[in-house]
Amino acid sequence: MCGLAGIFHPSGAGRVEAALLRCITNKLRHRGPDWAGFRVEPGVGLDHRRLTINDPVDGEQPTCNEDGSIAIAFSGKIYNIPDLRGKLQASGHVFRDHCDTDAIIHAWESWGPACQDQWSGQFAFAPWDRNRRTRFLARDHSEKQPFYDATDRISRFVFASEPSALAAVPTLPRTPDPAVIGDFFVLRYVLGPASIVREVRKMPPAHCLLWRAGDAMPEPRRCSTAPLQRVTLPEAEAAERVIGLLPEVTARRLVADVPLGSFLSGGIDSPAVVAFAVCARTTALDTVTTGFDGREDESPDAAAVAARCGTRPHDPAGAPVPMPA
Repeated sequence: MCGLAGIFHPSGAGRVEAALLRCITNKLRHRGPDWAGFRVEPGVGLDHRRLTINDPVDGEQPTCNEDGSIAIAFSGKIYNIPDLRGKLQASGHVFRDHCDTDAIIHAWESWGPACQDQWSGQFAFAPWDRNRRTRFLARDHSEKQPFYDATDRISRFVFASEPSALAAVPTLPRTPDPAVIGDFFVLRYVLGPASIVREVRKMPPAHCLLWRAGDAMPEPRRCSTAPLQRVTLPEAEAAERVIGLLPEVTARRLVADVPLGSFLSGGIDSPAVVAFAVCARTTALDTVTTGFDGREDESPDAAAVAARCGTRPHDPAGAPVPMPA
């Protein structure tokens, strides 16, 4: 999951308080309990909370290139890293570890903002390129990785993975937005780019901010990633295509250097993912199911799926659950 945060001073040379940056990121500890790292230089501060998935020994963030002129904080997972690393190595890039971020920073060196066109995955990332005096923020098209930003009373630009982290900025106004409070009670969430606080903005999916230090803050614009295409197919052919894609995309999401598992309900989507995940693994898969009182409880059906697929089922507290007879 991970969490990132940062402060950009409008002049590009103002002082960024490391203590304030750390206060913001401490609010994200639950997103990344394994590592906390930050980088501060004139006009720029980047901070990161890491949840280790690949390369537990290396991969601390923010990550820099060889000469330290580019620093990146990244949250997410890129699934085509082997292909991406191959392209970059063919161009002469040398990798220090096996984490996504090392490949991402070399991709930025090679392609700049268009590097996202080379990725398949979910991400929010923030590079600072000192040589180009360029700051960049971007979010993936699937909207899986959260990303919020705001400008405080002294014109500092602040951003974080969650809006609650921005509450640590004492100079940031916190005005409830009456226009979205109704949406929250009706929909149970707030439609972007608004947030529950008027001064805090949610980065829209597939959007980015790109500007040079000292320039006026631009509005978010759609990134150059290829647009999704609408395809109309007969139901049988559509089902065949989905079944053909699921083994590969599921296997790519199982790459990890730490134990992993899957949530499992009694519906259609998570049992399908679990079934393909079991086929892609050589060891049993851990699954977690939440049960509740009432006729809509899916835990019996989930237990049947776990038994059929041979997983190790657990309740949300981590305790094993009995298998059906």
